[in-house]
Amino acid sequence: MISTQDLPASSGYDISRLRKNKNMPLSPAKPAKAFNGSRVIFFLNKLNFIIETIEK
Repeated sequence: MISTQDLPASSGYDISRLRKNKNMPLSPAKPAKAFNGSRVIFFLNKLNFIIETIEK
């Protein structure tokens, strides 16, 4: 299983910083067909917005 700590900085955001700022991962990182197998993680923030991070 891939955890959020396994991903490098993605799109200028550091995954560990998202977690420290109380953004909750909705699932483990998974490869996405839409992004040629790059791993994605969805986070839920305090305002109930969903943030998607995509591995470069």
